[in-house]
Amino acid sequence: MVRSRSISIAFLMIASSAFAAGGPDEQNRLAEDAGEEFSRDAVLGSNPGLEEYLAYAALKNPGLRAAFHNWTSRLERVPSVSSLPEPVFSYMYYIESVETRVGPQRQKGSLRQAFPWFGTLGARESVAEQEAWAAYRRFQAEKLRLAYQVRKAYSEYYLLGRRIEIAMSTLELLRGWESISRTRFETGQSGRSDLVRIEIEIARLADALRTLEDSEPSAGEEMRNALGAPDTLEIPFPAVMPEPAEIEPDTVMAAVMMNNPSILAIDHMIMREENALKLAGKSSWPDFSLGLDYIDTGPALDPEMPESGKDPWMVSLSLKLPIWCGKNRALKEEARARLEMNRYDRKDTAGDLRARAERILFEYRDASSKMGLFSGTLLPKAEESLAVTLIEYEGGEADFLHVLEAQRLLLDLRLEMEEALVLREIRAAELEMLAGREFRPVR
Repeated sequence: MVRSRSISIAFLMIASSAFAAGGPDEQNRLAEDAGEEFSRDAVLGSNPGLEEYLAYAALKNPGLRAAFHNWTSRLERVPSVSSLPEPVFSYMYYIESVETRVGPQRQKGSLRQAFPWFGTLGARESVAEQEAWAAYRRFQAEKLRLAYQVRKAYSEYYLLGRRIEIAMSTLELLRGWESISRTRFETGQSGRSDLVRIEIEIARLADALRTLEDSEPSAGEEMRNALGAPDTLEIPFPAVMPEPAEIEPDTVMAAVMMNNPSILAIDHMIMREENALKLAGKSSWPDFSLGLDYIDTGPALDPEMPESGKDPWMVSLSLKLPIWCGKNRALKEEARARLEMNRYDRKDTAGDLRARAERILFEYRDASSKMGLFSGTLLPKAEESLAVTLIEYEGGEADFLHVLEAQRLLLDLRLEMEEALVLREIRAAELEMLAGREFRPVR
């Protein structure tokens, strides 16, 4: 099962880094590998991690399977468009025999085979091949999008669990303080205002905790939807986040522009239209057909007639004349316009991808910077501030309001630390989706 899971993760996460230039044989091999992967069993353990979720999604998600079958259906078109048209057999029976010198003609059989102009079948095959490669790239894009969805849902589910955990621990701490404050009030060591303030804080935090717990079913449903899992599957809160990605801006940008499946799909569509333009040029040349005819002839009335009853065989050649120049010219202009459309579409898509990657890189770096600030400076100081304020409160040197403020600050910083961690992971997953490869350290 370990081997199956590792194969599934690679199947889901890694897109080809080079532009595929192979033919149907290469695509058939890729399709067989993908089909074999889809045939594996998908099982989740009692406490699955992110890798198990990714493996499960790779085998169960219906959107990915739909993209796979769209690709294989395009691949199956290649042999049909590159083959000769079906030969045509025709049969004719003479209701009244045609009398000839050598005898009556009674029935006739004909066989016709059409042949497109030289190079037409090859051009059609090239067009279909590039359409199949484009569908393969869209299948890759769906794999990467699914991996991103799973990582995003996993990270957000982890954050919800951490929010609930932090709120519960803080609420437990506040209730302990409430007990102390009540004792101090009953013994006259403090006024009722401290007790009221902490009761308000407890009610406020309890309401926030209820809201978080009520959002758990919808968050779990998002996870199940990304996985393609049934509604009955129970998904526990993730305990840990994956190791951070190793993000180098130059490496990421180069990978995005080189490996992004959407860009590669447009590249294949450009090649498709280049071949379609060549195919349109073939429309100005005639197609031809070869025929073979046989006529069944009966014996002549004069049995002494030479060649009496001889059955004739005939060979024929026919041409389909491309005389409608306007139609042929329109086919070429249509192909040329589609080619230009895809070229401009590639430029537009590349520009959008570059801008999107730059924005995500900024957000990734900003989240990483915040994590360093929280863990190295803010959280230690907030913990120190709370400890000092508690000592001062116990000594009567500080109001309990200061204790609540210090506690609230620590709670907010802990939540912001977790939010920065999750945002960094989501942005790293998004960069991996755009770049078509992982940036995780080798494990």
